[in-house]
Amino acid sequence: MKTLESKTIRPTTGLGWATLSGRNWAELLAAQPRFADRCDKWGEMDGVCWAWLLGRQPQFAGRCNWSRLARNDWMSLLREDLRFADRCDWSKISGENWCCLLMDSPQLTDRCDWRKTERSGLGRLLSALMRKESKFARQTIACSAFDVERVVSFLPQFADRLNFRNRFDASNWANVLCRQPQFADRCDKWTELSAQDWHFLLQKQPQFAGRCDKWEEFDRRQWAWMLARQPELADRCGLWSEFGGSEWTLLLSHQPQFADRCDWEKIGKEDWRALLAWQPQFVDRCDARTLSRHDWANVIAGRPEFAARCDWRKLNGNDWTTILKAQPQFACDCDRAGQFAIVSGAAP
Repeated sequence: MKTLESKTIRPTTGLGWATLSGRNWAELLAAQPRFADRCDKWGEMDGVCWAWLLGRQPQFAGRCNWSRLARNDWMSLLREDLRFADRCDWSKISGENWCCLLMDSPQLTDRCDWRKTERSGLGRLLSALMRKESKFARQTIACSAFDVERVVSFLPQFADRLNFRNRFDASNWANVLCRQPQFADRCDKWTELSAQDWHFLLQKQPQFAGRCDKWEEFDRRQWAWMLARQPELADRCGLWSEFGGSEWTLLLSHQPQFADRCDWEKIGKEDWRALLAWQPQFVDRCDARTLSRHDWANVIAGRPEFAARCDWRKLNGNDWTTILKAQPQFACDCDRAGQFAIVSGAAP
């Protein structure tokens, strides 16, 4: 008699591929459309899946169930590919959605239901600026400095029609300059920028480093974020010895060239899992016994030469998606994963 502890080797068909869900398939096909003929989960894909997939592989539009796309799904898809505008159910788009869409894609002006945008200061401001015939054209629009900031940041062509310089505080200026550094000569709040303002600004626009007077106020986490995005600021950092495991994980995930500065003993188990997802080449520096199947999937996706160490039978749909997106040559291993399944419990 079989016991609960005993194991039976049972042949199965395509277990590796069968573990992929509709969402796994959307993620995989977005990176590797060659596997489309293997997909049997088209009907399980929801609006989020379709927005993600079509934004990257529009050739699958013929398979899409458009009714599944909700408002946020349409927003995501249109930001990726405006060619789908003719398919959009515009009745699902709110006034705030329209404001966001118009700042990203002003060419949609003629499609906008301006009645929806009139409920907000930002919507009224956009209407006054973008419509050829607007009842607001000769009126002063009541809107906040934040609304003006958003327009200047995303639609700089309208900046000269707005008296924004006198309305912005230091934080508004930091946010605008992140996207539109050409307005730097208009800024009169440089000395009022806080360490947090500089933290965000230097990540996007390091050319302003010479104006910064808050270097001593940055904490180690802020330094990790800045160096992850702008490694040329490394010589200004004086907190290397204070970096903990989370800071090293963040930094090395984006800038592995700083590995020679790292105190590897500070990298904990959870840190290793996050780091290997981005930089699998560091796998030999960690204790491989602590790695889960998900960790191994990330390692193989980046460093396929380590595949021999992996127990393919333990991988689930998320793991296979991770591997096949980056290393489609392992499709045959996904096939073989279904030849034998280890099943706990009684025999079938």
